[in-house]
Amino acid sequence: MIVSAPVTALAQAPKAPDAELKKVEKQLEESREKERQLQEKSEALQKELDSLRDDIVKAARSSQDYEEQLSELETKVADLRRREKNLKDQLSAQDQSMLQVLTGLERLAIRPPETVLVQPGDPDDALRSAILLRSAIPALQDRAATLRQELQKLAQVRQEITSRRKEIGETSTRLDRQNDKLSKLFERKAALVKSTDKERQAAAERAQALAKDASSLRDLMVRLEVERKQREEEERNRLEAERQAKEAEAKRLAALGKPKAPDKPVPAERAEEVSGAGLPARGAVTTRYGDAVEGGTSKGVVIRTRSSAQVVAPVSGTVAFSGPFRGYGLLLIIEHRGGYHTLLSGMGRIDVSVGQRLKAGEPVGLMGSSEDPALYVEVRQDGQAVNPLPWLTARKG
Repeated sequence: MIVSAPVTALAQAPKAPDAELKKVEKQLEESREKERQLQEKSEALQKELDSLRDDIVKAARSSQDYEEQLSELETKVADLRRREKNLKDQLSAQDQSMLQVLTGLERLAIRPPETVLVQPGDPDDALRSAILLRSAIPALQDRAATLRQELQKLAQVRQEITSRRKEIGETSTRLDRQNDKLSKLFERKAALVKSTDKERQAAAERAQALAKDASSLRDLMVRLEVERKQREEEERNRLEAERQAKEAEAKRLAALGKPKAPDKPVPAERAEEVSGAGLPARGAVTTRYGDAVEGGTSKGVVIRTRSSAQVVAPVSGTVAFSGPFRGYGLLLIIEHRGGYHTLLSGMGRIDVSVGQRLKAGEPVGLMGSSEDPALYVEVRQDGQAVNPLPWLTARKG
């Protein structure tokens, strides 16, 4: 009995490392399986988010179409109103000029020319008056025909005004419904990206700190460029760490005699990354790049929009800055590839945050509710302002 205990212990001793190794391998497999499930969930979430962003872009485009239609209809109604006033003024003037002639003809109808010879007074004067009134009848008839035509035009104009007003009401209803749909899509999107709020919040805090220290827009752009390069360096370091981890994993699997897991294919770059939506808002360009403005020449363009008009990202990119900045009011800066940045100011509300990726045409905010809102658009390459119109037009889908 004294000898059997050590023999049993010796027989069981080599099994301990194998059991521990299997336990560790099982934990690793469970960890990998959990990681795989999280990756699949993340990919499914991203796929749903991409689809949702496509829907948001389409909804925003429809809203802008309705805004443009309303502006055109309102312009037509204003033109019709002016035409109606002109017709009424013309008719009023004709009424005054025809009043005396009509009164004379009425007297002539009561007292025919053949009776003037037996009436008191100068017969020659009466006869001349009668002849003049008789000769005025053809011209009066022409003017009466013209008057009837003008009255018909006035009736048509008033009918068209009524029709246009009805169309404005229907289009406004469609716009309200489209904006409601857009709001619901925004809510759904907010729920999907909630998991990345911490990361975006950190990026937003960094951007606000940069803005607080920046003494000018040029200074802010320089600081944002430094921040971008730092992020790119961090991303390169992360990818390198992942590569080294994969190599280490491959060596470990090779040592255990297990085949290396196939690498997942890198998805092709999406088309929207190199295309654009054109101008960020519908309206008239009232100031162009290089126009003389107070203090020098304009470094961007000014677009006069409708009240509360939808503003979208003109080109795909990432939000680099979002919030108030000195004399610019609410300022939105979108970072694009190739060292380009789009600056938008004049909005009444910004709906995106720093670090958020944007597709071309994706809503970023709304104009203010003033009577004549203006959106300032500036494009910079490597910190230098460039003409935004050719750059945006070249990237329109």
